[in-house]
Amino acid sequence: MPYKTKQQRTEARHANLEAYNQRRREQYKHNSDRVKKESNDYYYRNREKARAKAKIYRQMRGAELERDTKLRCTYGITLAEYNQMLEAQGGVCAICRRTCATGRNLAVDHAHGDNHEIRGLLCGSCNNGLGRFRDNPELLRAAAAYLESWKSKVA
Repeated sequence: MPYKTKQQRTEARHANLEAYNQRRREQYKHNSDRVKKESNDYYYRNREKARAKAKIYRQMRGAELERDTKLRCTYGITLAEYNQMLEAQGGVCAICRRTCATGRNLAVDHAHGDNHEIRGLLCGSCNNGLGRFRDNPELLRAAAAYLESWKSKVA
């Protein structure tokens, strides 16, 4: 049924929102490659406009809501759960027991591989250090032994 105005089309869509969404999901399922390509093409043709809109949207949402969304998408936890973990750790890094030197939020430390289980919250330096040692306890023990042996030679 053709609509005379854009307003009529919008009203009809909202009146049958669930049916509309189901139809769009079906269309996407059958044409996902084409839809992704069109979306990417549109973005690259209108990059500055899209970035400006995204910036305004982020400012409207607020930093806290954006952080909550990032934590949910990346680690599967809410901002409230992050804050509970932070409180349980006393507001400091799980390794060095200090706050982040840069003033940033503590990083979510998670196991790599299949399960991505969250281990705790770390300052940037400790998180970077674990990553540099590839989360390998044997390498960390060897590094600690190296430092201890050097320390005993100097003393």
